[in-house]
Amino acid sequence: MAPEVLHGTPYDHTVDYWSLGCMLFEMLVGYPPFAGQTPDDTWLNLRHWRKVLVRPTFEKGSLDEEFNLLDPAWGFITQCITERKDRVQTIEEVMDDKYFSMYLDDIQPLDWERIRQLPVSHHFLYWLMDLASLCS
Repeated sequence: MAPEVLHGTPYDHTVDYWSLGCMLFEMLVGYPPFAGQTPDDTWLNLRHWRKVLVRPTFEKGSLDEEFNLLDPAWGFITQCITERKDRVQTIEEVMDDKYFSMYLDDIQPLDWERIRQLPVSHHFLYWLMDLASLCS
């Protein structure tokens, strides 16, 4: 939940991009970016999100090394989870972001023009799973 929602201040559609960044972080890393031991801890983490949001790094050779984020993934996450004025503003910004337009090994970038024509199980989910495994 974006800070402006938690604080009860006026907000706009960009809170959804904050949430997108949080979901992508959790999908790639395996835990939410502001998780705490208790609901109160989570609240404090969200309140102090600028200090709490850090790029996770796992030791080379460890079992968790696969969860290290590539620069494009971290870059997109931090364009979503940021100050309201600096946050992603449009779907076009999402579509043009390097994270969604890069080639990784044999994975093609997401074809945004045809995304609604592709069966979800056929392309998008496989693309997302492959990209997640390569970006983490």
